[in-house]
Amino acid sequence: MKIDRGTTGSTFVCIAIVALTRMASAEPSDSSTTSLPTVDADGYGLTPFGRYHQSCAHHVPQGAHVSDGAVRRADGSVIETIEPCAYPARDKPELGRHTSSNGPLPTINDWVETVDAVGITSTAGSTYFDWLGSRWTVPPAPTNYVGQTVFLFPALEPQSRSAIIQPVLQYGPSMAGGGNYWSYASWYIDSSGHPIWSTLYTTVPGHLMMGTMDASSCSAGVCYWSIETTDFDYYPNAPNPSQLNTWTSEVFDWAWATVLEVYNVSSCSQLPNTSSLPSSFIYLYEPGSYLGYYYDQDVTASVSWGNTYTGAGLTPGCSYSQSGVTSNTATIWF
Repeated sequence: MKIDRGTTGSTFVCIAIVALTRMASAEPSDSSTTSLPTVDADGYGLTPFGRYHQSCAHHVPQGAHVSDGAVRRADGSVIETIEPCAYPARDKPELGRHTSSNGPLPTINDWVETVDAVGITSTAGSTYFDWLGSRWTVPPAPTNYVGQTVFLFPALEPQSRSAIIQPVLQYGPSMAGGGNYWSYASWYIDSSGHPIWSTLYTTVPGHLMMGTMDASSCSAGVCYWSIETTDFDYYPNAPNPSQLNTWTSEVFDWAWATVLEVYNVSSCSQLPNTSSLPSSFIYLYEPGSYLGYYYDQDVTASVSWGNTYTGAGLTPGCSYSQSGVTSNTATIWF
């Protein structure tokens, strides 16, 4: 990490060291090469932030990064340029679409439950976040798979909700790939309509996942971000975490400790086969005071955690409820 985060930062390091000792019988596969992305007749594909046109989408291979308007290799050479997007986004969560009656049954296509907080003024006078991390366990698969998609993630956004960065666990298909299994990748969807993601890897129920978003080289809140989604149960034989390194043009001052987002869900049996989804070791930071060096201020217990999306009024109704962040843990139920 770029700066000293004190004892809580050390806690994450200790978790990582312990998790590295856990073994698995198989390595994860690159899910993006074993399944077809979902793109409709209009050329739009599904992301964890609505639907976007395929011409605006970019996959960032492991070891590459995004800077100066291009996806680049480690040596700076260009893999592809990021051209202006000519197509508007569809079905973004803030549109409040929730339940659709276009099909034979009411179907949820939206963020369903969240635990979130906006920035406060830190000891350095900042109001934006520069680090968020949490861990969770891959839940059991849905008992009924009909091509639906389930996304689970923490995230950071600007309060305008124009963009998002997020380490994501998914069941079902998206633009990154996927299918009738759990998989994971890291995403950045910018305010100009470009979905950008890292390599998608498969995982299985019961595995320990960790997601982090770490900022560096910030200027007035605009930063270079390392977004990582890691399955620790595949170590020591796994590839690197599914990592997305990118410059962003937005300032992220809205934090989401945990989000459940679904598409094409018409039955509670199409959700993960469990009644609760806890996220633990949630730590949230803002830039702190200058004491000869910059350090981060842990604001996890200082911000006001709430529930912007509660599942209220959705069909199907699946006994949705959620907690705030208490002792660095948040839980959603259904």
